[in-house]
Amino acid sequence: MAVLLVLAAACTTPGDPPDSERVGSSETRLDVVAELTTSHPAQPYGGTAASTTGQAWGDSDGDGLVDLYVTDQSGPNVLYHRSTRDRFEVDAWAEDVSLPEVASTRATWQELDADADTLPELSVLTENGIHIFRNDGPEGGFVDVTADTGLPTGMPATSLAWGDLDLDGRLDLFLGHMDGGWGLWHNEGDLRFTAITGENPRGSPVVSAAIWNLGNDPYPEVFLVRPTGTQLLAGRTLRPLPSPTLEGGRSVSLGDIVGDGQPEVVVVTARATPEAQEPGASGELHLLAWEGAGLDEVSPEAPPPWLQAGAGDVAVLSPGRRAYLTGSGADVLFTDRGAAELDLHAPGEGAAAGPGGLVARGSDAGPYFVVRTRDAEGVTTLHFDATTVGATVRVTGDSQPVYLVGVGPGTGAGHAPLVEIPRSAASEVEITWPDGTRQLVNVKGTHTAWRIRRDTAPVPAGPTSGDGPRR
Repeated sequence: MAVLLVLAAACTTPGDPPDSERVGSSETRLDVVAELTTSHPAQPYGGTAASTTGQAWGDSDGDGLVDLYVTDQSGPNVLYHRSTRDRFEVDAWAEDVSLPEVASTRATWQELDADADTLPELSVLTENGIHIFRNDGPEGGFVDVTADTGLPTGMPATSLAWGDLDLDGRLDLFLGHMDGGWGLWHNEGDLRFTAITGENPRGSPVVSAAIWNLGNDPYPEVFLVRPTGTQLLAGRTLRPLPSPTLEGGRSVSLGDIVGDGQPEVVVVTARATPEAQEPGASGELHLLAWEGAGLDEVSPEAPPPWLQAGAGDVAVLSPGRRAYLTGSGADVLFTDRGAAELDLHAPGEGAAAGPGGLVARGSDAGPYFVVRTRDAEGVTTLHFDATTVGATVRVTGDSQPVYLVGVGPGTGAGHAPLVEIPRSAASEVEITWPDGTRQLVNVKGTHTAWRIRRDTAPVPAGPTSGDGPRR
């Protein structure tokens, strides 16, 4: 299993113009940090839009650095431990979560047991259903506990989304299947789940989903993306809510795109017919926002420059309103200060942003490229516990938009609850918890990563040296 590290310096050749002559500003620069290859080239799975390459960022060992798990649709998945800012190594416990005998499509890191430690569990979607791995830390590794969770197995899974539907402090699960059926599962604690709904009418599979509080009450909504159309449901009652039906759906992402303090929904749809779901740069971007009692497509007065671009997938990055778009030949990072193109010589199938401006970009040719934005050193990472997925963060006095906790760019599945904010000597951060209550915390610039819990002061997350406990 090869791990090829490509240093940032390799992205600048002797013939390159100096930074001042490049398109855009230095803030829009993209650097390839690493090229990660698995032991088998990935192959398209199932021939549907559900085959988006899966990448999941999360601090698997609590050292303050986000690690990366990537899926392989024809071979073992790989967990990469990030030992320093720019170095990724195959994790010592990678074999425990490799799932070499099944095709895997997507993955997320989430703290599913709010009463246990702060390490996130790993969820993986496969052709045989979902797998849940309990995280016992650097000394104990991972244990597949799926059989004891009560979740369904034996059916190809196409999508998942985590969110606290009833505000009890535990993350509930939306799970979609290849045949179009889907269900919601209530988190009872201790990694056990019970069905909220039975199987739903079969049809076009849900290829992406998101759970977030988009409306006016404290309870979240469920947004579904199918090739035959999108749908919005009330999280508690599952009754349909007003929302545009966008055909050819591929994926969903969330962010405060227009900077009004409220989250917007970004949907990627294919320009071709719903049957033609090949990845590439043919996707259209749609921006939806809450209007009255549901979602409506909006055209903001100052739309982000990337909204009219074509894309195979999109990852909305924080801080700010930056967006990373994959394409059939090149990827592009858009910011309000310009754009930067990155030619990775391979068609991308998905992107997932991680704190520090990192974006993993998969290809059906096999490799995963880890890309960093040039301003990655100017951010501080806030690590939240599981109960705060669905919260929002605002830096007091900052003109930047609200940051969303636990959003999964590209897939909409949700990642470990991490947020990055602009770094300064000290920042006063206002957190609005999922139930609407607010809390002010002070984050100092003495550490690059902090852990945030409700009703407590922030504490440094992991060692300041950047070296994690796994060797």
